[in-house]
Amino acid sequence: MLFFSGAFSALLISVAYVSPTAALPEQLAQLPTLPSSNEAVTQANPVRVPDMVMRPMGGRVTVRIINQTGEEIDYQALGDTDSRTLDADSAITLQDLHVPATVTFAYSHIQKDRSTGSRLIQAELSTNEAKNHLDLVIQPTDDIGLDTSNLTVESGGT
Repeated sequence: MLFFSGAFSALLISVAYVSPTAALPEQLAQLPTLPSSNEAVTQANPVRVPDMVMRPMGGRVTVRIINQTGEEIDYQALGDTDSRTLDADSAITLQDLHVPATVTFAYSHIQKDRSTGSRLIQAELSTNEAKNHLDLVIQPTDDIGLDTSNLTVESGGT
């Protein structure tokens, strides 16, 4: 499966310490209670739908990264390459990556700010089945819903 990932799911837990000698009964009554050990706590597991399907040849895939951000980006094919830098407005082809494959990418010298939606990255994916490779076009965005930080290619070619 080909997935883009960038949005994070998170559970925010706020913890406050109250000294037992300083705690008043009304303050203790306001503290939330945790479920007992026999209560089931469940969370929905969202099903990811592949962005596209392509059959890798021989368990390998080639990914062409096209940087259209106007800035340097750092990228890495986990397990296949070290972290590298790609110049602004340039491209690189990563050949014969082992599948499953994950390619990560981020600005080299710019800190993204998800709270304001600035300096984010979006990625568009296309396939060239004749050459058996994927084109990963990386562009700037201010839309937090499009923010992307990696590409994953699963064993089944999706």
